[in-house]
Amino acid sequence: MQNKNKGFWFLKMVFWGIFAFTAISWIVMLLWNWLMPEIFNLTTITIFQASGLLILSKIIFGFGHWGKQNHNKGGHWRHKMKDKWQGMNEEEKLVFKNKMKEKWKNNNC
Repeated sequence: MQNKNKGFWFLKMVFWGIFAFTAISWIVMLLWNWLMPEIFNLTTITIFQASGLLILSKIIFGFGHWGKQNHNKGGHWRHKMKDKWQGMNEEEKLVFKNKMKEKWKNNNC
């Protein structure tokens, strides 16, 4: 029964991924066809060309923060926590440490 739910969840995510990609491609096509022919005297494009343009731009310009979090091993939260930690006095640090010890002690069975 649980494998059926995983399969359904996977198909649902695939559907929403395709839907989102199509919607973004459609928006790119509409913006291109609205702006580029008027401003730069270029031709209009189809939704398939907009999809290709979107993929090409992601390849050339990257995927934003999506791939970077794996490289700096911790992402943005680590910097936020470091700043918060440096702003704490010794008593606040001790309270925080005790809270974390309790939390992890209760979560580990």
